[in-house]
This record gives sequence, C-alpha cells and structure tokens, in this order.
Amino acid sequence: MALNIPAHRLHNQFLSHTPLTDPAQVVQQLGAVQSQDYAGAKWALGLRLKNATDAALDQAFNEGRFLRTHILRPTWHFIAPEDIRWMLQLSAPRVHTANAFMYRQLELDRAIFQKSYEVLEEMVAHVEQLIQSLELPYRILKLCGGDMSFASALTYDFEVYSAAQEKWLEVSSVSNFEAYQTNRMKIRFKDSGGKNQLVHSLNGSSLALPRILACLLENNQTENSIKLPVALHSYFGAASIS
Repeated sequence: MALNIPAHRLHNQFLSHTPLTDPAQVVQQLGAVQSQDYAGAKWALGLRLKNATDAALDQAFNEGRFLRTHILRPTWHFIAPEDIRWMLQLSAPRVHTANAFMYRQLELDRAIFQKSYEVLEEMVAHVEQLIQSLELPYRILKLCGGDMSFASALTYDFEVYSAAQEKWLEVSSVSNFEAYQTNRMKIRFKDSGGKNQLVHSLNGSSLALPRILACLLENNQTENSIKLPVALHSYFGAASIS
C-alpha cells in the first residue's frame, strides 16, 4: 500500500485533527513556530486548536505562556518558556555565523559591543540610585525578546510598587539599540586606527513623574501625615505633608 505522505504530514502537524486546546501546548509540541508576521503566526496556532479565538491567543501570549524572540535563525519565533534557554544555547553559534557578514559590513566588533553595554549598566545604576533615594519599593526587569521593541537589543524596565493598586508600575526604561538607529542615520566616529565605526545608541527615560508622585503618597502614609524621603526635605521645606 502506498504511503500517503500529505496525510501523514497534516496529521503530524495537527492540521487534519487536533487534541490541543491551549496555544502554549501547540508551541510546545511544535518546538518553535516562525512568527515574523505576528498575526499570521497566531492564525497558524489557531488552525491547530479547538475553538480558538484571537483574544484567547493574545491572552496566552500576554500572560507569558509562550514567548516570541529571535531563535534558530535571526528571525522571530514563538517558543515555550521552558525551552528558551537550551534552544538559545544550541542555536546561538548558527545565528552569529549568519550575522557575521552584517557585523563586518557595519564594522561592529566585540570591543564596541562591550563598551556600549558597560555604559548601559551605568545608566541602569543611575536610575536605580534615583529610585533608591526616593525610598520606594522597586524592582528591575531584564526584558525577554518578546517584550522588547524591534529595535532594542537589551532593555531594562524599572517598576515601583503601588500600594493602592497593589501592583507594580513601570516608571523608567533603559535600552541599548546598538547600531540599529545609527546605521539608518549613518552616525559614525573614527576609532584609534582612523577607521570609521558606527556608534551605538542607548535610550533611557528618567522617572515617570505622575506614577512616582502617586507611589510616594501611597507608600508613605501615616495616621496624620505623609512622610517624605530625606532626599526631598530640602526641596519641600519639610519632612512630611500634613
């Protein structure tokens, strides 16, 4: 009897039938799903689900039940959170090899990368010092690929705790865009050897004033007043608001 290869492929890809009910299950079963076109990739997941809706797919993605990052080759893929570390480790050499020509064309080397990331860490420390001086509960998040903008190579988000809303609120963000922006604008410098090099651009916000003010008021209330952090005493002219 002849083997029906199309039928077998449809069966193995969960297209002719599917026992799956959750988008994360589909991603985990397939290993990685090409998602350069986000809407098209969601449609591909939906084809393999029972009673799938666009809202359910977005909810699963927003809850982090599956991720979207650069893996396997320099393009976007959906991937299960539990698989991301070993897949990145496995595919990183191939991705760097594929990018090698572009690195040479853009005159990017390890020393340039290292210097911009050292400056990024200085920016992170500066923002952290500002928040610490305000004596607010905070946390720093190192974002995964699916949460960053397309142009960013690495982003840190700073969040402070809102006692009234009982959740963390983003108040600052610091990113390294490497040469993504500067290549489009052709911003270069001459290195010590007189060779033109693309600069790296780093982006950072200070602090989101409305959210900072709200958290200062919410987290420092007493029975009779609102205590102010020591750093603000000289500006406000008092240690509390009564």
